[in-house]
Amino acid sequence: MQRIAAQRIVLPNGTILRRHVVEIEDSRVVRHYPLCGEQPHTEWYNETLYVRDGKLLRLNSAQTTAVAIATFSDSTWQSL
Repeated sequence: MQRIAAQRIVLPNGTILRRHVVEIEDSRVVRHYPLCGEQPHTEWYNETLYVRDGKLLRLNSAQTTAVAIATFSDSTWQSL
C-alpha cells in the first residue's frame, strides 16, 4: 500500500478535498481521509492531485491546470 498526501485532491465529481491522504493498492485509489498530523510512510505533494478512473494523477510540469481540466488528454497527466 502507498500513501500520498496532498494540499488538494480533486475527485471525479469535482469535489475538492483539502489536506487529505489517499491510499493506493495495485495502482488504484482505495480510500481517502483527512490528513491529521504526520503519518509514517506518507509522501507529501504540495500541489493539486486528481482522481481519474480510479487512479491518482498529477499534471505534467509543462501543463497548466486550466488547459488540463479543459482537455483531459492522456499526455497531460502523470500517474503517481
